[in-house]
Amino acid sequence: MRNIVLALALTLAALSTVALWTWVNATTALLPLIAFVSYVRVYTPMKRLSPQAVTVDSLCSAVPSLVGWAALAADNMSAAHKGQIWSLYERAYRDIGMHLADAAELVKKYPYILVFGDGQGIFAFIAMAKTPYGYRLSATGHDGEKPSRKAIIVKHIELLESEGYYAALSGDMEERVRRSNIENVKDPQTLEKVFGSKIRILEDGAFLKEIGDLGWKKKALYGKPIL
Repeated sequence: MRNIVLALALTLAALSTVALWTWVNATTALLPLIAFVSYVRVYTPMKRLSPQAVTVDSLCSAVPSLVGWAALAADNMSAAHKGQIWSLYERAYRDIGMHLADAAELVKKYPYILVFGDGQGIFAFIAMAKTPYGYRLSATGHDGEKPSRKAIIVKHIELLESEGYYAALSGDMEERVRRSNIENVKDPQTLEKVFGSKIRILEDGAFLKEIGDLGWKKKALYGKPIL
């Protein structure tokens, strides 16, 4: 039985490492592997000898948060994944106006990217920027398929209901969010604090925001920025 359990543990560790390396990035794959080895080879024997074993245990317990950071940070993505995201961005914004020049500018301006994918590659993404008020959902893209569109909308709604996430929305995405009974932020002081002098406030919380060469666009603020 002991050998069976050991074989199962090693198999799962190997498969998860390969999956994360292939579909996410090397950093995301190596962090849990290091935690696994440290827990089994360092913490487990050490806890019989010294109370300092809890230090190793604490470090291993912190790894999941690091894995989340490594998976989300755009700088850790492979060139192939960045290329896939850029293709989705081009598809989404080509007809309505692209305010970014290339994939390098996208990941630089929005360094936190939540991706949706499978064994065939990335089929949708949400790009975010960290601000003093939380994470601003700034750009999205998908392959046009119904499951991809649904995944983006569901995740938007989930994030916008969470503290520290917000977005300036318009068009179809705004309509979908409103259908989920999420109201836009109407307080002028909040709008001015989040966007500063870069907007022109209209009625009912709507505002005009200048977006690069695209000019002034009408939007509304949704979510829960930290003030």
